[in-house]
Amino acid sequence: MATGGVETSDIVKQFGGNITLINFELVPMQAVVVKKIVGNYVKRLRGIADYRELKIRLKKHEHGKSILYELDAKAEIITGREIILTANISNYNLYSALSEVLEKIIAEAMHKVEQQKKE
Repeated sequence: MATGGVETSDIVKQFGGNITLINFELVPMQAVVVKKIVGNYVKRLRGIADYRELKIRLKKHEHGKSILYELDAKAEIITGREIILTANISNYNLYSALSEVLEKIIAEAMHKVEQQKKE
């Protein structure tokens, strides 16, 4: 997955200190919605485990008049040990794609925490 390294051509935006959005070229109104969606999921992630970092990379693929948004997400959490969670999703709606990829991260975090409790 490409979210680990940042290339020189990437547009990187950080907010909240430990949230990185890569290649999110958005108009101000879209940026507000994206920040709200990400912020809500980060709150949920913090409630599950000690959250360290979240990186989301956006790739746009043009299909005729439509744009397919591909998102790669990587989150680092601590549950006694450091765990790296990853997810990938493609969708024609940016906000749906963002919610879906973060929902996958949340589900994986819950699974890892439950696994850790059983050990």
